[in-house]
Amino acid sequence: MGNEDLFTTLKGNYNYHVTAFALFFNNGGGQTYSKALRVEAPDIGKEFADNAYIGRDPDGFLYFNNLESFSQPRDALAPSDDVTYTAEKVTNPYDNKVLCKVTFKRSGADEPHAVFLAEDPLGALKAADMDGWSATSKWKPLTLGSVNATIYKKGDTKQFALTASTIHKTATVPNSENGLHSTQVQVDGILHFKDINTLSSGTYANYNDDRVIFYANDTYAKDFVAFFIPYEYSVYKLGYKPDQKPTALTFTKVSWA
Repeated sequence: MGNEDLFTTLKGNYNYHVTAFALFFNNGGGQTYSKALRVEAPDIGKEFADNAYIGRDPDGFLYFNNLESFSQPRDALAPSDDVTYTAEKVTNPYDNKVLCKVTFKRSGADEPHAVFLAEDPLGALKAADMDGWSATSKWKPLTLGSVNATIYKKGDTKQFALTASTIHKTATVPNSENGLHSTQVQVDGILHFKDINTLSSGTYANYNDDRVIFYANDTYAKDFVAFFIPYEYSVYKLGYKPDQKPTALTFTKVSWA
C-alpha cells in the first residue's frame, strides 16, 4: 500500500470531497501575523480565513464527513467554533509529486473534521514559509459570483484591462510598466467576486502568472474584492512567472467602469 495515491486515501477516509483552493500568505514581516491562510470551497459555500487576502493558489480538494461540522456549535459538547489548522508539505507516494496538505481540527475534537489536499508544483507553501505552520481561525459562509472574463494587454502599451461582458464591467490598470514591459497578454478565465456593487473598491491588483486578485487597500485589507483565474486549458498565461522577484506584482489606481 506504500504507493497508494493520497487523494484516493482521503477519498476513502471521508464521505465527501469538493473542489477547493488555498491562498498562502506571508508578508515577510517576521511576526506571527505575517503568515496566514485562506481556503475557499465555493461548492459548499464555505470559507476559512486567517487574515489572508492575497497569496498563491493551489487548486485541490476539501475532504469532510459532515457539512454540519463547518457550522457554529449548538451544544455543550462543541463549545467553540475555533478551528486549528496545520499546513504541511507532503509527497504523494503514487507519483512522487509535491503536495500541500492542510488539516482542520475543531477545539476539543479528537479528529480533524476536514482536510485540504492539492498538488503544489510552484511551491506555494514553501514560498510562504508555512510548512508545519499552525494557527487558529474560523469557518464562515462564502458567497461568490462568477463570470467569464478576459485580460488583454498590447505589447506596446502600459495599460491593460479585464473585461467581464456578462456583467458589463471593465477593470483598467493604467500602468503595468513595473513588471509587464513589452509583454502582450490575452487570457480568458473566470472572475470571482463577493459583491458586484463593491467591485469599484478593488483599486489594487496583485498579479502573477496564475491569478489576479483585486483588493481595496494595499496595507490594511484582509479580504479580496474579486479574483481572476485563467482557464486551466488556456494556452497563454498572464506573463509574470512566480519564480521572478518579487513573486507577484502590485498595481495601483485600478478603475472599474
